[in-house]
Amino acid sequence: MKIKNWSHVFFNGKIFNYLLVLLGFFLCISVFISDLIIFSILILWLIDANWKRKWKKIKSNNFSIAIIAFFTFYLLGLFWGDFNLDTWKWISKQSLLLIIPVIISSEIKKKFISLAIISFLLGMFINSIISIGDFLDFWNISYHHYPNENVAIGFLDHFDHSVFLAFASIIIISSLLKLENTIKINSLYITVLLLFLISLFLSHGRAGQYVFLILLSLFFVVKFYKNYTYLILSFLLLSTGIALTYSSSDIFQKRSNQLLKEAINFYNLLSYSSTNTEDNTVTDTAIGDRLTYIINYSRIANENLLFGCGTGNSLKEYNKFENKIFPNVLARPPHNNYLFILVEVGLFGLLLWLNIFIQLFITFFKHDKLDFLKLAFPLMFLIICFTDEYLVRHDPTLFFCFFTSLFCVNHKISSKDLKLLY
Repeated sequence: MKIKNWSHVFFNGKIFNYLLVLLGFFLCISVFISDLIIFSILILWLIDANWKRKWKKIKSNNFSIAIIAFFTFYLLGLFWGDFNLDTWKWISKQSLLLIIPVIISSEIKKKFISLAIISFLLGMFINSIISIGDFLDFWNISYHHYPNENVAIGFLDHFDHSVFLAFASIIIISSLLKLENTIKINSLYITVLLLFLISLFLSHGRAGQYVFLILLSLFFVVKFYKNYTYLILSFLLLSTGIALTYSSSDIFQKRSNQLLKEAINFYNLLSYSSTNTEDNTVTDTAIGDRLTYIINYSRIANENLLFGCGTGNSLKEYNKFENKIFPNVLARPPHNNYLFILVEVGLFGLLLWLNIFIQLFITFFKHDKLDFLKLAFPLMFLIICFTDEYLVRHDPTLFFCFFTSLFCVNHKISSKDLKLLY
């Protein structure tokens, strides 16, 4: 009886909902605090009990089942894999996905979903101010990735900073075009959007920059496909914006040129070197290393195509593999989520992983096909996962869990219901 009373006080007393609002803010501010919030959410979820109702909600949601199926298979990969420190790290990061069934099976009020998204935008607003201030030398944040460069960075890694800002900017743009907005509201949206975009294109995170441009192009097509004049004007505006950004942002210009240059140099080096097993034959560039991993891991995957080399075994297999190009490039995951899953748990594992996204798109086309944000979010992850293991890292995985469970698969709320200003 006491447990039920505590359940009523904590769970039905909106504490659970308020924790989700806090999670929106801290998922882009602090790993430690966001993990504490997740732990608290799990405790409240367990105290609440109501297992029949929860299981009914979970099993009726194919997205939840897809998450559970993939994670279970990844754990089963230990039978033909190896349990080591890397295994623990990758399992613990991907176990965050299990918060999705927890949130989906809980009662979340529409008002708190809007508040949670506002909370996330507030967190990114603070990140943007800090990153721009750091770039302008108002304060100094040491960053291990580029110790000799001026990096616009906030609380997030540069990979995640740009991706989070990309989607935050799309949310603001989507809200900006609502007809019921007043001039005052639109002025505030434009101010926030400019801050986000400045921070985005000052950052070193190319994935977020390019995926933003892709999503914005798609947004214009979806929004104006019936009006060719608006569509052409939108792309002219976008082209002008890209040209201005390229000419005014040394970092964006340098990083874009670097990408092409490093890719060309890699293929020149590959064709020039007849013996790619020489100790001194290395690429020593970010793009060169990525292309090296893609080629080497693809060869490893071909040897264990159906079930992979086993959970936690990918780095071991990489070190043992003899038919490598540029063997001096240190073993690490392949900077590609698809290839990482394929090597670890094979084609079966990759299909189960892809099914997570398939279920998101099925939900979209079945219930929310006019809601661009619900399409843009999973599409963004499908794109960025070609550039890194975004769903094997803490911050982006939690970001994915937050938006998919609260928004993408929630039929009770749409972009039109999101009130970013109260």
